[in-house]
This record gives sequence, structure tokens and C-alpha cells, in this order.
Amino acid sequence: MGFHSETEVIRFESIKITPALSETTGFAVGEHAISILRRRKVDGKFSILDWDLFLEKYSEGLTPEHAQNSTYDYLEGLWGLILPMLKRKSRLILPAKMTLNILT
Repeated sequence: MGFHSETEVIRFESIKITPALSETTGFAVGEHAISILRRRKVDGKFSILDWDLFLEKYSEGLTPEHAQNSTYDYLEGLWGLILPMLKRKSRLILPAKMTLNILT
């Protein structure tokens, strides 16, 4: 690809899906999920911040080390299938002050 990247896991925690998160994700209210916040350094500069939610019942054994390397590789190996890119949702959100503080 022509560039060097690193991933730092900032937060890795279990959360309960709230009505607001349910509306955004489609997960049922009250379900438990693993919330992962990571920042990525590309060519020596933090430039990407991503937040993922995985239902705990489908991500057994997921660790911060997996999140630092490749969450999807781990989950694909766990379930023995390839997770299609089309099923992954991404949104571009303009950086808020908190986001800019994390990236610097």
C-alpha cells in the first residue's frame, strides 16, 4: 500500500445497548456489546478514529489484542466465514473537539 500504519486501542469495554444505540445500530435494547474505540496512526500521524460495536454473544473471546491487530480476522476465524464488506457500516462524521484531542 505504500504507507505504515499502527493501531492503538483507546477503549475496550462491555456496554448495554441503550434506546439511542438501538436506533443507530439495530441491536436490541438491553443487549450487551463490546465497544471498541481505536485510533490509527498513518505514517507517524494519528489520523483515523474508529468506534465499533460487536454483540457479545457473537464475539466471544474478543480481546483488546485482537482489536489492535484485526478484529475482523478474529471474528472470521471464530465463525469460519468471511464477513462481507457490504455488511459493515461506516459513517464519516466531522471531528468534534473530543475527537481532535484523541487524535493529537
